[in-house]
Amino acid sequence: MAVSDFPKGPGIYLITHRENGSVYVGKSVTLRSRLRWHKRSIGSPEPLKPPTKSKAALRGALQGKSVDEVFEFSILEEVSDRAELASAEKRWITHFHERGFAMYNVLL
Repeated sequence: MAVSDFPKGPGIYLITHRENGSVYVGKSVTLRSRLRWHKRSIGSPEPLKPPTKSKAALRGALQGKSVDEVFEFSILEEVSDRAELASAEKRWITHFHERGFAMYNVLL
């Protein structure tokens, strides 16, 4: 799915490593913009701003390949009430963690 096909509004997204199944769960008030930003920042040789362990791990997983070769981007949930984003993100992180997925997220 192309980033331009993702919804513009708020929601929860998933970045999945195509080979090993590790996942990153994130939230955004503007899904399309956030996923576009992830693709650029993970694939860029520039220093990460702000630098985080999760972003560094995602970048490290590339091992010389392109972002689209290594990761799949998808939407888990569109959230109509922005006030619910943090709780929805935590629920999804817990969902994947409890099922034994390797995660790029620092657990909340």
